[in-house]
Amino acid sequence: MHLTWLPGDPVVQLNFPNPLNVSVQVGDVAYFSNPTPVGQAHPWTATTTPHLSNPKSGIIMIGEIIQIIPWNGTVSSIICNMPQLLFNQYFADIVEGGCPWNPPICSGDCDRIDPMVGLYNGMVDAYTYTFTPTQIQMPNFFVPDWPTVGSWDPGYLAFKFFFDNPTFHVDDYKFHTLFDLQNSNLSIISQYCQVVSSHPFYNPLWLNYYRRVVNIHVRPFTTIANPNPPNILTQHSTANSAINELMIEYPSLGFSLGMTLSQVQTICFANSMRVHVSTNPVNGSCVENPIVLPCVQGSFIMFSKDNKVNMSDMLGYYASVELRNNSKTDAELFNVGTTFFESSK
Repeated sequence: MHLTWLPGDPVVQLNFPNPLNVSVQVGDVAYFSNPTPVGQAHPWTATTTPHLSNPKSGIIMIGEIIQIIPWNGTVSSIICNMPQLLFNQYFADIVEGGCPWNPPICSGDCDRIDPMVGLYNGMVDAYTYTFTPTQIQMPNFFVPDWPTVGSWDPGYLAFKFFFDNPTFHVDDYKFHTLFDLQNSNLSIISQYCQVVSSHPFYNPLWLNYYRRVVNIHVRPFTTIANPNPPNILTQHSTANSAINELMIEYPSLGFSLGMTLSQVQTICFANSMRVHVSTNPVNGSCVENPIVLPCVQGSFIMFSKDNKVNMSDMLGYYASVELRNNSKTDAELFNVGTTFFESSK
């Protein structure tokens, strides 16, 4: 579970690294509990306590679910209204659990920051910049969120990372890359910095290695007649630097600092340009980190159903039921039943 507090009203979003049960609905009420070990450890061969538990007083309401964000391959979420008093008292007690990944030990150029976003560098048609069918098979962390225009660069997700962080320098980062095993020169790619198999995004169906963004620049459209047009702007190491030069060179086109990659690409596309990145493999090596970080016990999240639409029993002291059948053909009443208990004499 990953926890996010949305500013403003006390609205809490809880993110889960797995699909939610289909029974969870808008209108349900979410609760959390931080259970503690219960029982004696001695009889158990694993030397751990038998189970975790909490008294009823330790079950705290988060609030009514007002929105469910379905599983997108990476995360699913619920958004809850959390009453202000409960938020003030208990929000900090909701614990994000899980087993952290300890980054590998790297050397050479491979000793750069891995921001944990993908950089796909597959087979691309040099003239039309259309993707081959093999590139449709994208793993979950390569979200197929390509912008609508001018987005043909194979390093798009790494590219977007620098526009989301416009002051970050391209020399400081490396990006997990997948390459199609059937269309790869294994002897060459094996020389590059390899992604270790314990990496959360490691995919055994592809070659996993690191590439880096060399620079950001703008070029005219690539055509069959002109497959390698010259750069029209200098090479840049930050997104802000590239946008700043676009503002100077083309003051009437509407470029401004803080623009998203999609906004910049839209203007470039309309003016027969494309902004893109150059990438190179990263040389060096990485080995697994022998230190295993301890897992964190997170809060247990549970739900109660909205009883306006999920009632299975009647509540009261007296019930009178009349059954009518308006069918003109044979009909069968399979079962009628209820539960009751004696509360007084």
